[in-house]
Order: sequence, then C-alpha cells, then structure tokens
Amino acid sequence: MWKKSAFNFQYLRENFTEIMIRRLRMLWARFPEAALLNLVHLVYQGIFLLEVNLEDIDKDWIIWTVRLLSLILVAVAVELWRERKGGWQAGKYRWKIWCMLLLWGVIQEAGTKFLPEIEQVMFLFVIPGFWLCLILYLLLPKEKDRQSAQLRCAVNAFLTAGVLGGMISLLLGICLAAVRALLLPVPMEASLFLLGVLPFACAVNVLLCLLPEINEEVSAAEPVVGNSVIGLVFPCYVFLLLILYLYIGKIIILQAMPIGEMNWYASLAMLGYGFFYFFWNDIQKGWYEKFMRWGLIFFLPILVVQFCGIWIRYEAYGLTSLRYASMICTACGILMLAFRFLRQGMRPLFLLGAVLLLVFSITPLNVMRVPLHNQQARLIALLEQEGLYEDGRIVMSHPISAERTPAIRSCVEYICESNLDSERREDFCRQVDEINWRDYYINAKPTNGKTKKRTEQTRVVFKPRQKGIPVAGFRMVYPFTVKRGVAVIQLEDGNKQSVDIHDYVKGLMAAHKDDTGTQNVVLDDEYLLEDKSRLYFTEITVRRPEGSKELLISGRGYLLQK
Repeated sequence: MWKKSAFNFQYLRENFTEIMIRRLRMLWARFPEAALLNLVHLVYQGIFLLEVNLEDIDKDWIIWTVRLLSLILVAVAVELWRERKGGWQAGKYRWKIWCMLLLWGVIQEAGTKFLPEIEQVMFLFVIPGFWLCLILYLLLPKEKDRQSAQLRCAVNAFLTAGVLGGMISLLLGICLAAVRALLLPVPMEASLFLLGVLPFACAVNVLLCLLPEINEEVSAAEPVVGNSVIGLVFPCYVFLLLILYLYIGKIIILQAMPIGEMNWYASLAMLGYGFFYFFWNDIQKGWYEKFMRWGLIFFLPILVVQFCGIWIRYEAYGLTSLRYASMICTACGILMLAFRFLRQGMRPLFLLGAVLLLVFSITPLNVMRVPLHNQQARLIALLEQEGLYEDGRIVMSHPISAERTPAIRSCVEYICESNLDSERREDFCRQVDEINWRDYYINAKPTNGKTKKRTEQTRVVFKPRQKGIPVAGFRMVYPFTVKRGVAVIQLEDGNKQSVDIHDYVKGLMAAHKDDTGTQNVVLDDEYLLEDKSRLYFTEITVRRPEGSKELLISGRGYLLQK
C-alpha cells in the first residue's frame, strides 16, 4: 500500500472514490459555513445572470462577488483557528464564526463607503489575498520540519480543485456546443453560469474537502518528484545564479551599471529560492541544507547590483508604481533570505505578508499614492529650478530648458496618466493636467551640433484688480478652469457646462500691443451669459508663438450663478 502524501498520484488514482466520499462527509462537519456561503454565491450568480444581460453588468456585481468569496475565506480561516484551539468544541463555536462573518461584512461595507476611490478598488481585490495568507499561516504547523510538507499538501489541494473545475467546465462546454449546434441556441448568460460559475463552485467544495487538517501527518513527497527537483530544477537554478555572477563580472570589467536589464532575472532568481524554501525545505541533504542556509550570502552581490540599477532609474525618473512594487518585493525577498539564514520557520512570513498587503494597498503607503506624491514633489523641484513655480502655482512664463525637458516630461506624463480620484484630485494635479506642456518642451536632441533655439512668443496675463470675488446678488459659485480656450464648469447636478471664450479673448487682445515677452494686463471686462450668470476670471493666460496667429488660451475662474 502506498503512503498518502502530497504529489502521490498513484495513491490518489487508486483511492480517489474513497477519498472523495470521506472528504465530502467531512465538508459539512468541518466547513459548514464556507459550504453554505459557497451555495449562496452559486445561487446569487444564477439569479443575477438570469435577470441581467451581460451588457448591464456593473461595479456592484463585482463588489458583491468579491464580498461573498471573501466571506468564504473568512469562514475557512476562522475554522482553522478553532482547530488550533484543541479545547474549543465545534458546535459551541459556530455562533462565534457567524459573529466573525457579520463583523467582516460590516468592515467590507465600511471599506467601500469611507475609503478613497483607488483604495476602494485595491481593498476589494487585495482582501482575498490577505485571507489566503492568513489561511496558510493557520494551516501550517509550528514544527519547522513539517511546514514544507503541509504546504505542498495544501497546494496539491488547490491544484486538484483547479484541475477538476477545469475538467467540469471543459465537459460542459462540449455539451453546450453540441446543444447550440444541433438543437437550439443557448443564451450567453446561461453559458457563463454553466462554464464558469458552476465549475468554480464545485472546485471550491473540492478544495474544502482536500484541505489537510492542522495536525494531520503528511509524509514526504514521492521520491521521483523529490529527485526531479534536486536533479533537474536545482541545477538549472544554480546555472541562473552563475549567469548573474558572470553578468556582475561584466559590469565590473566594463565599468557600466545596468539599467533595467538585470532586475527581472534577479527577481526570478529570488522567486526560485522562494520555491525551494517554501516547498522543499525538508530535503535531507547536507550540501542542499548548506546552500539554503547561506543563500543570503550568495545573494548579497546580486542584491547590491539590483538595488543600484533600481536607484539609477529612481534618480533619473522618480518613483513609479512598478518600481515601488519591485522595491517592496525585493525587501520581502531579503526578509525571506534572513529567515532561512537564521533557521526560522516560514509560517510567520505568511502573517507578515497579510499585514504588508494591507499596508501597501489601503494605507497612505499604498503603491499608487506614494509614487504619485513622489512625482509631484519631483516636478515641483524641477519647475522651481526653472523658475516656473511660485506660491503654490505653476507659472509657465517661458519654455523649459532642454536639460530638464526629459525629466519634466516623465513627471508630467505619470501625473496625467494616474487615475486617482478623478473627482477629488489635488489642486497641483489639476494644474498639471490643464497646461498644454508640449508648447513648452524644447527638443533635447541637438541638431547639427547645436541645441534647438527657443521660440519667442507673446504672453499676456489678464488678472482683475481686486483680490476677492464679488458674489453679491448671486446664488451659487462654481470654480472652473480654461483649457484650450474653453471654460469647463462642473455643476452641482453632475452635469458639465462648456463656454467657448475665444471671441472674448480676441477682443481683449485687440486692445493691446502684440509684443514678444510677458505682459500683465488688468482685466476689467465682464463676461455675461444668457441666463444673466457671470464668468469671473481670476486669471487668463494667452500665448501666441512667433509667426503664428493661433491663440493658446488657459486660465481659471468662477461661475457666478443667479
């Protein structure tokens, strides 16, 4: 008789029916809340797809789907916590599980109501990963020599569930194709339910059936699997490390630092070490044990060069979300190496991973906010060096120098492409978005050995005499910006009102001499709308490049509504 173990495929093949019957009986006894929530999820998806067309699927459907899946994970995690407390009886503990589920439902609702827009999205999609990390933390035993085997068994349960779910989807897909071709058309909603939702629900139940118990003894993997890892995968991994060391030698000889080439391969090497550390830390071979323990020392040169490459990119172009995430992952890899060097178990790493997921997703340190603020500070510093930033405002009084054009362009593109809270973006972001930066960039590449000459232009700034806003006689005041000669006003009912001010500005310009350079002009003329409302401009900036008749108009002000 073959021993039961992770990756023991012959045992699973010969005893599959017995295993599934025994596990299905355990499902209701061990994870009744998770099984019930899985059924609720199945029913919810069926009702939703029955009543709604695919074209009408909105954000609410995604939110409720993720909520139900998160509740399933919460139920599993709480049950695993109960198993770790040997004195807690399952029957008396059920009401505590339902209280925990209710509490988590309240937390999810609060997260979607009170978090800012981008944090809501990240909270929605990070929470399943958070609970998966907690489940693995609770599932692994405290004994370090048993953790890899238990983790392999858990991953085997995930893979088995995924394969069975995929097989169910494939077989149902063949049947649906036959029905659609030979009998009658099948609605797309029904196809999605049968090919996606139903196999997924079955896979979840299979996973719950196959998850090992905390105190369950799981023997080592089959010799053929372990020998394949040691004899095939590990030599390829060592060869990758050798290539990285040769590349470091090339850097030393050529005296040239890498910019982005090494980062991916160094991260892949770190990922490979994580594979051996998490899944094959129980291999009893002296040389393998020494390599795993001293992995931190082996990785130090690679980590130093990787950090230098990332720092070069950071100094040149600032922080981006991808660069920030790369730094976080590298720090986590170093922590993993330190844990193995100190001969600590891997179990605390899953708890730490769950905490880090929350920290870098819904706190101010998240991977979207920190890079954006870094790019803002970097752009402000560059504009101050150019003399284009005064009193918290961007003042584009002259073109940008060729030396700083690439760095400023990089910052501007990142800030304009960020999708953070489009309705509540910072004032600085709005300023950046309103300016037509291409008019101020100078070609940084020399032409025939010379730098491209700056284009002279007329620049007229119209501002009112008074500092305050005359609101007497008006009921509502709405701020607006002028971009490309059009004032765009966001009204209280959510609609936008656009007013073309080209003719108005041409009238203002006709009264002033067309000289190159910057002119500051007092604005006395009012702009009245048909409903007797008034556009009060706090600033209108008009630029006309030399040799061009086109007016480049920007500005800001307030709509004073009767």
